[in-house]
Amino acid sequence: MTALGIARRMDTDDALVLRVQQGEQAAFEELVARYRDRIYNYLRAMSGSDADAEDLTQEAFIRAFLNARSFRRDSSFHTWLYRIAYNGYVDAARKQKRRQAVSLDQPISEDEDGLPDVADPAAGPEEFVQQMELQDVLVTALQELPERLRSAVVLHDVHGYSYEEIATIVRCPVGTVRSRLFHARQRLRRRLSGYFRE
Repeated sequence: MTALGIARRMDTDDALVLRVQQGEQAAFEELVARYRDRIYNYLRAMSGSDADAEDLTQEAFIRAFLNARSFRRDSSFHTWLYRIAYNGYVDAARKQKRRQAVSLDQPISEDEDGLPDVADPAAGPEEFVQQMELQDVLVTALQELPERLRSAVVLHDVHGYSYEEIATIVRCPVGTVRSRLFHARQRLRRRLSGYFRE
């Protein structure tokens, strides 16, 4: 690999965005490679559907590409991208609610839910089965949360975003993010109380 090639691989998000704004397709492909799985996993956890997450991920990157020139670096690129993904999810959820074709609270299938695995394959058979059962209950409990609470807990506890970054993504005050996380965790704790000792 040439020195130029190595330098380009190590480009910051801002440098890549600048190259995208100058019309360089390869720079956008690099951003997609960096963030596709994270955005997909976030949307998978939010929507509860592989197919919806795939569609919404594709839409998010299309919107990001089309609006790249409007990115002003007020926030980090990944925060801006998550905001696009979040807005796309909210728009799709509103349309789905209007159509009333499918419930937004349908359960998630076991695989590719975008959440960290609870089950440890190295555990004994009985413990592994219990851990798998807990994973299923956790995924179901997460889908039972209202969207605003689910988004806060997924962004913070699964994807590691700060309160400030989440506030930017979902466009609400930091105090509201704290409140949503508190209420989401309370509901999850109540739902999962039978699986943990106090």
